[in-house]
Amino acid sequence: MNIFSPYRGGESGYILCQIIRTYKYCFRLEHIAVDPYMFGKGNPEGIDTGAFWFYFKFGFRHVDKQLNKMANVEFKKIKANKLYRTPRKTLIEFATGDIEISWTNERHIKRAQILENVEAIIKAKHQGNYNKALDASRLLFKNKRLMAYAAFAEWALFASAFHCKRKQLEELSKIISEKQKNVYRYNTKLIHFLKSIS
Repeated sequence: MNIFSPYRGGESGYILCQIIRTYKYCFRLEHIAVDPYMFGKGNPEGIDTGAFWFYFKFGFRHVDKQLNKMANVEFKKIKANKLYRTPRKTLIEFATGDIEISWTNERHIKRAQILENVEAIIKAKHQGNYNKALDASRLLFKNKRLMAYAAFAEWALFASAFHCKRKQLEELSKIISEKQKNVYRYNTKLIHFLKSIS
């Protein structure tokens, strides 16, 4: 979500809440995570605008307990003094990890963990070459028609990084093909799959 400068401070919070409500209802979401880039990692504008606090006000909290504790202390300072501004250094530190909003205590594998595992296998087994890693991951799947699907690359790399067994590969194949047919069923099956490997 990107609110252009002239429209910030208006109804952007309301729009965010409506988007979250729609996604939660349509896709039966239990958690929504925000990539650190959105509030400052490698994004100076996110730091300058204090974008972290935009999400914090709507219930997003750090996955990392220590950063979450820091944010709560900082927020008390903001509430106590309207002129107070969070130091840039602190906002940069906040942007080192995901923030999320959750409606359940039930956990499944984190987005950050998926990325970490995929990046590790690309680096370790394929000398950092994404295309080589993807070519090797394709060999795990018997159904070659799956390669035409947009979701194939991301889930092929996932299967390789998490050493998926035959039954899991079969389940992933169904999930990949489902995305083209029905995005709602795709998401439901995906959530179920991620819980099963946690």
